[in-house]
Amino acid sequence: MIVKQVDKKIPKGSFKGLADYILDRTHDGAKVEEYEFTNCPFDTVEDNFLFIRETQKDSRSEQNKTMHIVVSFPEGEKPSKEVLQDIEKELMRTLGMEEHQRLSVTHTNTNNFHMHIAINKIHPVTKHIINPHKSKIKINNKAAELEVKHKLQKTNHLSNDLRKEAGIIFEDIQYNKSKEIEIHSGVDSLLTWIKEEALEDIKEVLKDPKSSLDILHQVLADYNLELKPRGNGIVIADKTRKLFVKASDVHRDLSKGKLEKRFGEFKTSKITTTPKKKFGRPVNEYWKRYQELSTQKRSTKTEE
Repeated sequence: MIVKQVDKKIPKGSFKGLADYILDRTHDGAKVEEYEFTNCPFDTVEDNFLFIRETQKDSRSEQNKTMHIVVSFPEGEKPSKEVLQDIEKELMRTLGMEEHQRLSVTHTNTNNFHMHIAINKIHPVTKHIINPHKSKIKINNKAAELEVKHKLQKTNHLSNDLRKEAGIIFEDIQYNKSKEIEIHSGVDSLLTWIKEEALEDIKEVLKDPKSSLDILHQVLADYNLELKPRGNGIVIADKTRKLFVKASDVHRDLSKGKLEKRFGEFKTSKITTTPKKKFGRPVNEYWKRYQELSTQKRSTKTEE
């Protein structure tokens, strides 16, 4: 389990800006599995937004009033809702922010199941802004404890600069950034794999004025992929695993609007042919060689 405090600027500089982003409201929540407000009294999202906004307005602080934390799990690991709630609660307790208003959202659109936590840094009673001392160290130490407590897969809890080596790829990182992380982890993401293995064939279909949606479906099926509607958009999904990426992230001409403008009403595929290639857990050859050398070095040291 990797716990990351995201330092980049909060969208629109507000709690609602971040919440809209993690709730994926521009795509009708296509990425979202579940969400939950804590320390908020209302049943609707909008009412809780207003409640949190009023709390933030009561503070005179000019600092960023919202904190963003991402909790990501190794590929194939998906804790229960009860475990996720405990993880969230314990992280907030570690930061001294258990009384703060917050929104937790789980995403399932990447190889790594993950949870976003948007936190109002303004205390609901004192109206003081809370900036926990050494927060990144604290939450990573707590992450190691929670892995033991809930019998989760153990991950290296390193400094921010070295955390890439843990092999967890967070969503919405640009392609080149993803590749940098994957070089350290030895594991490709689905988006990277599609771009490296299937994109050229996809482009050929998109370039051909005589192509059809059926031909596009067939090209994707050759790679064990399929186009599927999700929310208000379209995703490219692995046919045998619960993994998908936004189609427009692979190529801008694969958005729902552009596909329907070109091919008419979007229809899913019923192709059942055997694929030529499948996405798995391909190992980077340099990483594989490094592991072999490390094993050899340990063996030699033991003998000496």
